[in-house]
Amino acid sequence: MSRYLLRLFFYLFIAVSLSACATLYQPASSTGFGYSETQIDHNTIRVNFNGNGDTTKSTVENYALYRCAETTLNHGYDYFVIVSNNIDARDQSVVVPPTYAISPYSGFPVYPYGYGFGPAGFYPYGPYSSPPEVYNYRQYGSSVTIKMFKGKKPAKLLNAYDAQEVVEYMSGSIKRAR
Repeated sequence: MSRYLLRLFFYLFIAVSLSACATLYQPASSTGFGYSETQIDHNTIRVNFNGNGDTTKSTVENYALYRCAETTLNHGYDYFVIVSNNIDARDQSVVVPPTYAISPYSGFPVYPYGYGFGPAGFYPYGPYSSPPEVYNYRQYGSSVTIKMFKGKKPAKLLNAYDAQEVVEYMSGSIKRAR
């Protein structure tokens, strides 16, 4: 039974560390998840948003667009035009090492084909390990370059967005860090 508990703890650890939750709308931290910006000239900015393995492609795209609108307003402009938009997908893998049973006699791990000391003396253990397991996941990242302008958004520009409208319409779907 203790072998199963150890394996359960490994699964729980992996589940918590890999997929605690989708990336929230927040500045990029040391993990690299979240948004960041690079000013290119007086009205051109590159906005990046990187999600973790639980953040969907559409969420990454929405958060990047929302950040473009916020950035436009923060810089005193009214609308922005998307100059370029790239989304990258990176496939990642995590290998969970094999787990070993805990000896009922000593409390130490029982390694495959090892030997232990119990009430009956020195005796061989059997192969009580589980095989290593591989978890695959995909991380999305978006890079959007925008030009910001003042005034009313031209109706004929399909890649132009009114920053205030974007913030108003999307703010209900944005999950922010507390």
